[in-house]
Amino acid sequence: GRLRLKTVAENEQGTLLALVMTPIEQRGLLQLKHNKVAVLRYWTSGDYVVSADIGANDKLIIATESGELEFVEPGVTTYLEPPSSGFRNIEFVQFRKNNDIWVGTTTGLYLYLSVPPRWSYLPTDSLNVRNRIHEILRTKDGSLWTATAYGLVIFRKDGRREAISEIDHRMLADVTGLAEDDEGKIWISSGSSFDGAYCFDGNRWKHFAVSDDSEGVQFHKIRKDRAGRLWFLGLGKNAPLPGAREPGATVYEKGVFTHWGKEKGLLGWNVYSFDEFPDGSLVFGSMMSVGMWKNGAWQYWTPATGLCGGGFALAVDADNAIWVGDRNNGITAISNDGKISYYTVQNGLVDNSVWDIKVGPGGKVWFSTDDGLGCYDHGTWSSFGSRASGGATGEGV
Repeated sequence: GRLRLKTVAENEQGTLLALVMTPIEQRGLLQLKHNKVAVLRYWTSGDYVVSADIGANDKLIIATESGELEFVEPGVTTYLEPPSSGFRNIEFVQFRKNNDIWVGTTTGLYLYLSVPPRWSYLPTDSLNVRNRIHEILRTKDGSLWTATAYGLVIFRKDGRREAISEIDHRMLADVTGLAEDDEGKIWISSGSSFDGAYCFDGNRWKHFAVSDDSEGVQFHKIRKDRAGRLWFLGLGKNAPLPGAREPGATVYEKGVFTHWGKEKGLLGWNVYSFDEFPDGSLVFGSMMSVGMWKNGAWQYWTPATGLCGGGFALAVDADNAIWVGDRNNGITAISNDGKISYYTVQNGLVDNSVWDIKVGPGGKVWFSTDDGLGCYDHGTWSSFGSRASGGATGEGV
């Protein structure tokens, strides 16, 4: 008898796909390849196939009556997650040339992106001041903590968003430091709003002075080293006035705070940045210098010895080079053998005002700037400066 076909599709390799609807005893999904017919699916009742398509390299997308979508590659079947509302009455599925998938239903048209967009955006806050983010931290439980100009905003894995604008009836303004210790406790600090640091143990917040300076010390950043110690990078309220104590840095280890300042050879009024080499050597960035502590001795770079600006931000890369940035002069890179190189917008840096530097997988070095995000990948520069170009939004990243 006659066969009623609902779908007939062919890919560029000449493989043919046919969806047979009747007679019921022959209902199934057939594939014709190299003059050979294979039955991919066969059913007489139950959750039957309503549409299918074949793409490059014989990839299949199969839609069932219940609204399930099956993505089939040779030897592997993946069930694609539907939108939150689910699919109702799928009419057709179809591959695009880039392997994205159209899903047509009686209630609308959907597009499944086979490769997720490079960038996605978290919801902005109704209080614009919370959209100014100074630090981002992914915690062990999968939550995303952000330190903002008005407290903390926490994005939980289940989609919930929490805002913390005060602790013990004290308003949190300009939270700039954020870290998680090895016990899972969260520490926060501020370079301008409050002295010391707060620690959250999962139940309550506790304040720590961190420094024994009677004038109080505020801490721009909190960094964790390879041994799990926390380093609090200090900003003195009265520095650099005559007689003021240099705030330096303070390390927290096994419940004890230990000051690193002039007495240990760490020079510079305000400490803004910190990183560690694989061998345990430490590097600190201050307002007008970068100091490296190695094997019990200090080495310093200043504008007089080749540093372009100060050490507001720094990071050590996979080749043990130190990347240093400030908010005006671009990047100074100090190689493992001491060679100094400079990078500005003329070399490919997205903007000369550098606020932070991080080293990512594969040795890529990332820079947040006043005009977007920049990346240096072994000699190649990339810039992500606007949503229109598919990148991170600019205006200060």
